[in-house]
Amino acid sequence: MRLTLIYPPSCPPIRPPMGIAALKSFVESNSDVSVRCLDLNIAFHRHFFKGDQTDRSHLISHFNQVYQKTNKEVKEKFKDRLWEIPFLQEMMDFIIATEPDIIGISVCFNQQFFYACALAKAIKERLGVRVIFGGSAVTSCTEKYESEFDVEVIEGDGGERLLSRISPDSGVTDQWPHPDYSDFDLKDYFSIEPVIPLQSSRGCYWGKCAFCVHHMTFDKYCQRPIADILSEIRMHNENGVEHFAFVDDMISSRRAKEIAQAIIKEGLRVFFQFETKPTKDFDRAVLDVLYEAGCRIIIWGLESGNQDTIDAMQKGLIVSDVPGILKESHETGIKNYVFMMYNFPTEDETGFQKTIKLLGDNRDYITFISKSEFGLVHGSPMIKEPERFGILDMVMQKRVFLPPVYKFTNHNKIARFGQYDMIINAINKKQFHLHYFMDHMLVEYGRDDQIK
Repeated sequence: MRLTLIYPPSCPPIRPPMGIAALKSFVESNSDVSVRCLDLNIAFHRHFFKGDQTDRSHLISHFNQVYQKTNKEVKEKFKDRLWEIPFLQEMMDFIIATEPDIIGISVCFNQQFFYACALAKAIKERLGVRVIFGGSAVTSCTEKYESEFDVEVIEGDGGERLLSRISPDSGVTDQWPHPDYSDFDLKDYFSIEPVIPLQSSRGCYWGKCAFCVHHMTFDKYCQRPIADILSEIRMHNENGVEHFAFVDDMISSRRAKEIAQAIIKEGLRVFFQFETKPTKDFDRAVLDVLYEAGCRIIIWGLESGNQDTIDAMQKGLIVSDVPGILKESHETGIKNYVFMMYNFPTEDETGFQKTIKLLGDNRDYITFISKSEFGLVHGSPMIKEPERFGILDMVMQKRVFLPPVYKFTNHNKIARFGQYDMIINAINKKQFHLHYFMDHMLVEYGRDDQIK
């Protein structure tokens, strides 16, 4: 049996897709199924974005223009002019060449649903084979895509569930084989040097944030043996790769320290980044070990500088600890990348100003702030108890290709956010387009390369 796993357009093409690479190795390690991975997202970008890849501000503008145009054409042509959709025929040629018996499509970002749905329809028309959707973006949307697009959907941890669908008699003997990137050319990606995604755990060790659904991607939190992580890093080192982005939902201080100490002991040459939340156990001793091991960026899920808002979000952190953590991280040489959220429904403008003050007071220690406006996410805890969070008149609106969107009344919404946007942008030490190319910052800080 031949299984083809597809990563569809459109999302920033900065690194190879770990999800389908991990599924390839899992399925082939535990069955007789032959797996081929196709990164159609990078093929899409190489088709539309030719020439100089160093002008990243221009690329981002071009990305957004092409995404908007192609998504619009998918919506307009899906029903009765399917084969006029840009680049669809070329992608189908890649797929047909793999001679698949079953096709899996990994959807990790909402932006990918447009082409994922178009590809599913095209595959049904041309090949008539089973199509299975999976990935973090399909969480809690099984019924929609199965009924409206005639695909099967796997929610949660894809490995064992995918294997049970395509090879039900196979047994699992290897739970966590190294992701197999052999179907990708690392030189294709829009990165100064290759940056490989690494996963040290599945699920979120906290799993309580009221606005979030990331912890629903896996059934439970589990940690990968550190020896396996080191083995994978060593394998990539032998192929000349030194830069790694941990893609765990969140790594605790204790776990991060254990991984860092193991890297130091093994003498591996790595530069890495990871996501976590600013808790006081990220003290100077831990941060020093992280830097020595090669950590150059920590992505802090702060969200708010208002303790009342943090408590409502169920983040499990103490705002008064944050300044010291940012300062000590900066002093070790680690760059601080901070996530923040505005228009959370329980927070008025006076409360939000506490976030602005915290960011301003610590501007010397912050390299980049990534801001996002609160939105209700399908399947999140806040959907189940909207009144508890001050959400009024909530209405679910269905969309053709995307998961449902929720409209609601937020009496605390900031009327003129632009004034705060200017303050945040003034704190940032990197241009905003590097939010899309975060891996490039890792390369810069790891190797002192100059980003143009």
